[in-house]
Amino acid sequence: MATTARLLPHLLVDAGSRRAGLPHRRLIIISDEPLCAAELRSLFPRLESAVFVHDAEAAASGPGSGEGLRIDHAIWCPQTPDGFDAQAQRVLRRSGVAAFLKPHVQCSGRMLRDLRRCGVRTAIFDECGRWSQVGITRAIAAKVRLDRFPRRMHGRAVPVLVRIGAAVDRSVLSVVRAVIMNESLVRRGADEEAVARFHEALSRIEEPQPPRRQVKRILHYVSSLDSGGAERQVVHVAKSQHQRGLEVCVRTQSAVSGPRAHYLPMLVEGGVTVRQAGAVEVGLLASLAQRLAESPGRAHSLRCVPPTIRAGVLDILGEVMLERPDVLHCWLDEPNILGAVAGLLAGVRRIVISTRNVNPSRFPHLYRTWMRPWYRFLASRPEIVFAGNSRAGIIDYAAWLGIDPARFMLLRNAAPSRAFANPPLPAVKAIRREAGACGGVPLVVGVMRLSIEKRPDLFVETIRRVRLVKPDCRAAIAGVGPLEGEVRRQIASLRLDHAITLLGQRRDVNAILAAADVVLLTSDHEGTPNVLLEALALGRAVVATDAGGVGEVIEHDRTGLLAECGDVGALAAAVNRVLTDSSFAEQLAAAGREIVRERFSLDAVVDQTLAAYVI
Repeated sequence: MATTARLLPHLLVDAGSRRAGLPHRRLIIISDEPLCAAELRSLFPRLESAVFVHDAEAAASGPGSGEGLRIDHAIWCPQTPDGFDAQAQRVLRRSGVAAFLKPHVQCSGRMLRDLRRCGVRTAIFDECGRWSQVGITRAIAAKVRLDRFPRRMHGRAVPVLVRIGAAVDRSVLSVVRAVIMNESLVRRGADEEAVARFHEALSRIEEPQPPRRQVKRILHYVSSLDSGGAERQVVHVAKSQHQRGLEVCVRTQSAVSGPRAHYLPMLVEGGVTVRQAGAVEVGLLASLAQRLAESPGRAHSLRCVPPTIRAGVLDILGEVMLERPDVLHCWLDEPNILGAVAGLLAGVRRIVISTRNVNPSRFPHLYRTWMRPWYRFLASRPEIVFAGNSRAGIIDYAAWLGIDPARFMLLRNAAPSRAFANPPLPAVKAIRREAGACGGVPLVVGVMRLSIEKRPDLFVETIRRVRLVKPDCRAAIAGVGPLEGEVRRQIASLRLDHAITLLGQRRDVNAILAAADVVLLTSDHEGTPNVLLEALALGRAVVATDAGGVGEVIEHDRTGLLAECGDVGALAAAVNRVLTDSSFAEQLAAAGREIVRERFSLDAVVDQTLAAYVI
């Protein structure tokens, strides 16, 4: 099913201008997502037959014939000389127009070329709700690019004049591309200008009413239900709010399937409704478009949202307009901004944006240049509450944004009451057997996403050094991530295959933590780590780097042991100290368990959260 971002812009244009969609009766359709026949009808009212083009490397999915439509399918394989086989070419030649349901910049130049060879002469691109129709030859020409010349090539320095000439060529080409495809050039300050335009448009809309003292409907918005710490807190808070009689729903940026549905069973079990944001019926989208068209100020403000974030804003905007929550609670940086912008457009009375770590500029793989200007704008809005889960994270965000840390409220992570219940002994023994730590063999456990900020490489090196003192020590890591291949290679190169077990993505984390003699955290950046709260709740000894809010959970030498970030020697020494002195380990565990019970209870955190909704 297509999402709000796919259909609403076109429906809004039609509702506002009384114009029908594209008049074509026969089209070649290229889409990154499947559309049902009704959705195709909403985009192309006169369509009678279509050919869906699928990438050979992706699973073929698309509508079947029906609703008065005849649907054929063609497979495009870029590895072959012509891209399409003879049968596909015959099917494609019946139509001379290809409709790409995405912007020109996201389209494959090779596919354009292969379609032209099949006799296609016209290409249509969906430029954020506006159809752009050009000759396919011009579209191919606009895909040409020049790579940046390096300073050295084949061991020799590239002459300065050659590099200058290449830079001039790139500049000319960018202008030509902009003229051919009617694209705007990205320039310095464009993000700030986009925020200013949106702010000006939004100021023309009536101010939202004051927040209600009685909150009944809450919508949580998060990137996914993957096995991350923020996602885990969404589950805990949403379930607890539902148990208190509130109407609670959860919406996600990504599809709720596969690894990104890790926590879905827990929410379903708790009676909380979940779906991907924007995955709604065509009829509901048409009514949303009509409602927006009847509010010219909001429709204009929506058009002022820049293309860089418009699709995400549209998806959650549809959900907010349908659910009409009293509170929109967003989690993590990208959902924070997309959700807050949508909430402002919909006139939500209270919007909470929840930061979960230090500021995003410290995470190159997650950071987007538009985040800072949008965050700074949101900080000026009275409807919005900024929340952080650690004092260290709040201070870091405030310094990055140039605002007063008092603009944030502290909403810590919480451990639910069931986190204190020891899992069944057979499950714990099974984990120890899986990790090769039977009998009295010591076991060190890490629960982390295998990404750069968690430093899984440091975990592996720490275990190598621990084994110099404790040769029988075993270790296990629960979690997946982009660095999994590198971690496996590191383990193999150090010949630790028999000593370190990668457990993958797991639902039995409490049993894994309970099986540990030491829980080890090696991160460079953290908010308030869930794994530490849950390890302490189970009475496990903890060794961790003093990253972000870790020091707000662990008191060195009383509830755990801390080391400076990156100090592998101190980490190894701390682990060995705990493994060698069992009475000291028991003291740490007992004190840590009591601290979590006193300061990080779920009931207290939910009370604080509900108070934030009506401040």
